[in-house]
Amino acid sequence: MNPMKRIGLMLSLFIVSTAFSQSTTIVNYKATTAAIANPERGFYKHTETTATNYIPLDESELVSYRLKNNNTLVLRIFYLEKFLNAPIDAKYLNAIKTDFATIRKAGLKCIVRFAYTRTTNGQRDASKKLMLQHIAQLQPLFEANADVIALVQAGFIGTWGEWFYTTNFGMPPTIADYTNRKVIMEALLMAVPKNRMVQFRTPFFKQKMYQVSPVTQEQAYTETAVARTGHFNDCFLSDETDNGTFSNLSTESLYLEAETRFVPMGGETCDPNTVRSNCTTALDEMNRFHYSFLNVDYNAGVLAKFKNDKCFGEIGNRLGYRFELKSAEFPNQLAASEKLHCSFVLVNTGFATPFNKKVVRLILRNKEDRKEYPIALATDPRFWEKDKEHQLMYDLDIPATLPSGTYDLLLHIADEDSRLSTRPEYAIQLANVGTWESRTGYNKLLHSVVITAPNATKSTPVSVNSTPSIVPTPADEILTIEATDVASFEIIFYNSIGEKVLVDQLSQTSTKSVFATKNLPDGTYLIELKKDGTSEFLKAVIEH
Repeated sequence: MNPMKRIGLMLSLFIVSTAFSQSTTIVNYKATTAAIANPERGFYKHTETTATNYIPLDESELVSYRLKNNNTLVLRIFYLEKFLNAPIDAKYLNAIKTDFATIRKAGLKCIVRFAYTRTTNGQRDASKKLMLQHIAQLQPLFEANADVIALVQAGFIGTWGEWFYTTNFGMPPTIADYTNRKVIMEALLMAVPKNRMVQFRTPFFKQKMYQVSPVTQEQAYTETAVARTGHFNDCFLSDETDNGTFSNLSTESLYLEAETRFVPMGGETCDPNTVRSNCTTALDEMNRFHYSFLNVDYNAGVLAKFKNDKCFGEIGNRLGYRFELKSAEFPNQLAASEKLHCSFVLVNTGFATPFNKKVVRLILRNKEDRKEYPIALATDPRFWEKDKEHQLMYDLDIPATLPSGTYDLLLHIADEDSRLSTRPEYAIQLANVGTWESRTGYNKLLHSVVITAPNATKSTPVSVNSTPSIVPTPADEILTIEATDVASFEIIFYNSIGEKVLVDQLSQTSTKSVFATKNLPDGTYLIELKKDGTSEFLKAVIEH
């Protein structure tokens, strides 16, 4: 059977026998062709501002990009024309900070570029010394706002920050000019947090400065300059060399095809070309070069041709990643001593993979009280490459605090940054029918499992001479456990996902154990009083 037809099979549930000791269910999922507003991919909106006439981003307008057209990315170009011969002033730095906060509130991310001019006349960039000072001034902003920065484009040098029409860095560059350009790139890589990438305007510059051969899978997503530098093409489909993007098409295209498996690629279309600006070429090259994003605002003529020739929607769906769950296998019931065996089969029908790290969790949600228990899955979506079927299999330990009950299973593919990890706008939606839960950012796996006995509470209760209590409730900086014989027990703290938490004990008497909780995150904790192989559990709330 054609694999794409298999993906589109109607949803069905049925019991099968497997190698697992548990009775299991296989769930087959139906694919969707709907547009999805997934983070860090797709058509982006072009925005820019200048130092002489700063126009801040508008939150409601940013929100409308997502709601109306599924745009989750904006390009933000900050022009530094006032600072060609001076440091960046505090007013401009604060305005940039405010823009990042607006992007965060709106639930989007941005591609960042700095440049000095939009014209090819006059002074086009600052001196190397001053440029390095500017980058150092921007470093705190990069670090504080890495959560909403998808990536940074090299910028700074030349008109539009595209490294071509330059005053101070040579065109064509001499050996000394290449050395100076590399100094700027190295400074930018130092200023940008190590979990974010920087894009070169042409493949030639990266090959000249770092490595002629493409990034390998072994090198991918490390903190080296080779692994952290990708590419953008701002004259895509314009002519045979894309207006100078390629200096040696035959070798650089092969290099770019292999390289962009593991580094980001994107850009914008340029002057319409009767030979190249068409759907066939666009789809072929976006697929070949693993495009993650494309400007939706330019070039209007090329974009109109995409729409007229009926490929605009397909491009929008396939830019970046597009994960479709084909099937999964889960147990129906678990005993306390058993692991949760599960497996997933998925495909990526996009052009690329995510270029920033994501955290993948299986969520167990109690049907009765709706309490959630996440379990981390050892996988990296950055390696869920296109044109391949990926099978993920797990033997999972059940969280220690899990009570008996029936649990819905959900998949959460979340942003790595704790500031965004619980926000649904930054979670990845699978391209399946009836699975997305927009309120939480979870993907429903359309299956429930019965937990017959929890690992954490299977012991018989301990015999405590008096009923133990916790004060205060909720606790802030100090938590006290009181019982007549509390000193005779081992006391263990668990967080909400069943992980042991180290808590400093401040004092101990026969009737009181006092703990420092000021450094614990807010939330609900389970406290185990353990003695002679038996346990009793208390619930504590920390609220600062």
